[in-house]
Amino acid sequence: MTDGVIPGDARQFLLRNIDSVAQWEGLLWLRGHPDRSWDAADVARHLYISEGETAVLLNGLAERHILAVEDGKLYRYAPEKPETDALIGVCADLYRQYLIPVTKIIHSKPKRVQAFADAFRIRKD
Repeated sequence: MTDGVIPGDARQFLLRNIDSVAQWEGLLWLRGHPDRSWDAADVARHLYISEGETAVLLNGLAERHILAVEDGKLYRYAPEKPETDALIGVCADLYRQYLIPVTKIIHSKPKRVQAFADAFRIRKD
């Protein structure tokens, strides 16, 4: 099956907003528990990656206004726009039906381009 089964708006959302499958899985985890806030350690245990890596992934989603951050360390699913929430729902359904094509889209994001873009992010030290 090719990734041609993924509609253009879903493809663009994934390419613009999702940097890795781990980040996507973290987003889906938080989406599945919208009434609770989670710290990076909680999500890291679910994703089987380090707390530091998880914090980077979650902060990326917060910068894109997909997650809310409380007290600088608790993350909650809270897309800024209802359209974003709806599109995440579409992508989640597609992920369940077409795992390989969706993961191919996520993996197709050029890492060098992302690393270059990350160099220009303003971070608090």
